[in-house]
Amino acid sequence: MSFGRKMDGETGTSVNRHLPGQSTRLGLRTISMRNSILRVRRCMSGMAVFLLILTVAGCGNSPATTGATQTPGSTGTVSEPTQTPTEALSHMPSPSVASSPSVAPTPAHGHFSPTGSLVAALSDPIATVLADGRVLVTGADTASRAEIYDPATGTFSETGAMVSSDGGNPGTLLRDDRVLIAGGSGTGASQLYDPATGTFSATGSMVQDRYDDIALRLNDGRVLIAGGYEFALIAGGTYQPGGPIASAELYDPATGKFSRTGSMSVARGVAAASLLPDGRVLIAGGEDLVQDEGVSLASAEVYDPATGKFTRTGNLPVPCENATATLLRNGRVLVAGCWTGTPQSLATGELYDPKTGKFSATGPMINVRGGPTATLLQDGRVLVAGGSNENDSSAEIYDPSTGTFSPTGSMMQSRLNGSAVLLPDGRVLLVGGSASSPTSAETYWP
Repeated sequence: MSFGRKMDGETGTSVNRHLPGQSTRLGLRTISMRNSILRVRRCMSGMAVFLLILTVAGCGNSPATTGATQTPGSTGTVSEPTQTPTEALSHMPSPSVASSPSVAPTPAHGHFSPTGSLVAALSDPIATVLADGRVLVTGADTASRAEIYDPATGTFSETGAMVSSDGGNPGTLLRDDRVLIAGGSGTGASQLYDPATGTFSATGSMVQDRYDDIALRLNDGRVLIAGGYEFALIAGGTYQPGGPIASAELYDPATGKFSRTGSMSVARGVAAASLLPDGRVLIAGGEDLVQDEGVSLASAEVYDPATGKFTRTGNLPVPCENATATLLRNGRVLVAGCWTGTPQSLATGELYDPKTGKFSATGPMINVRGGPTATLLQDGRVLVAGGSNENDSSAEIYDPSTGTFSPTGSMMQSRLNGSAVLLPDGRVLLVGGSASSPTSAETYWP
């Protein structure tokens, strides 16, 4: 079907034409007969014009103009002309203007909008997108609470209680649609969330419990857990946070057990990590302890699941911790939001190229950021939001095709160390990280 203006000859357009050879002739009549015929023709012509006006007025005007009525429950319209020919003629649409079909409004892009709030505040929430598009949100709360966000309704609701508090450790979506939350309580106890039943259940315990670690699903379905901070057992049988660790382990969903794998070259807490296109894992920066003082790291290394070993790769240009690492569609990894531990945040952006094993500068960002969120959008760009401090509500977009950052709409709440995930419809859900409104959440429409 063609919309808009129709050209001569298209369906729906009436065009008056004479056929080849057609002509209008007057017979050889007397003058009186000719005058009679002319009078009849003028009369018929007047009636034709009158009927044409009524026809056009009845078809070309809206029901409100022609007095049309709609029968309840029907899909047709019954036209009841109530106008004089002069009134109808004055309301006839101009033949030189083509009416345009109505267009449904499209949502504004590049802005944040509110969505439902958490049922109750969760400390350091971690969001994990489930296979059905909903989002599991857990936190470092001793109450062992968890909630589900439904993008279809924009609401949060409570789900089954966790087996134990997780210390804010990340959730990892497994191939069977369950979610692994490894350790975080000090005892090494780990758990699985089943979206089908909305319940948590215990699984194998970690070889060494940890928090603020790296947890990434490998291409073979196993999960790599590396680095983080250890727990120290103190008097009274309780655990308290300890220093960074270099060890790593693997979780096998087929057996429900953890096993040791190679250790990193140095201990790393709050490091940045990303799965590479070839199945290896990049781990960059982080924090180590030197003479009981936290020191930001510039070193990086790569884990190879085939060998179970870590090997050093190119260094970051500057020491960096609490940053983000995002795998781009071109196979490189964007590292952004560095905190140097001085304390100082940086506006630098770095790209890691797995082919060369080196980092190179990109950007820089518009604002300095430490501890932001970074989310790969469906079009390949990256949304970087918040960070630096609890008063930062700004956000920006990184475009890999130009290697530049550009501003976008500001968040409705300032967020530091919040959580952000890409929803199936292309929006980004941001939750947590707001000191002034801890239960708030919002979505970003690219």
